[in-house]
Amino acid sequence: MSTNNPKKENKSMYLYTALIFVVALILIILAFFSQTNISRLGKRADEFATAPPEVTNTSSPQSDELAKLANMASELDRENTALKAEKEISDKLFAANSYVKNVQLAEAEAVIAEIDETTLSDDQKILLEDLKTKINEGKEQ
Repeated sequence: MSTNNPKKENKSMYLYTALIFVVALILIILAFFSQTNISRLGKRADEFATAPPEVTNTSSPQSDELAKLANMASELDRENTALKAEKEISDKLFAANSYVKNVQLAEAEAVIAEIDETTLSDDQKILLEDLKTKINEGKEQ
């Protein structure tokens, strides 16, 4: 017969229980320090995040002047483009007029065909109609 010593069994049970308790205590301590470390790292990450620059509404005379100049520059650019287009049309009309004066009607018709009549000013329309009339009179002769 085997006689088991109940004191030894109880002692080993206490040992296993103590071991489980110590391991659980170590895990709890590790979890606590990891959590505080994660919180601290999260705060450091917020420090490194760049915030968008704040827009200040300080209206200095220089910034107002620069804004006016920028607006004036874009307006002048649009005006310059319109004037160049108008000059190009006028140049075509003058070329057509010189062709009519030199009785080169085919060249005058070719130049007039390139002109978009919707973009003409009133004076340019009058000149165009006069040129068309002279070209038609020249063809009839």
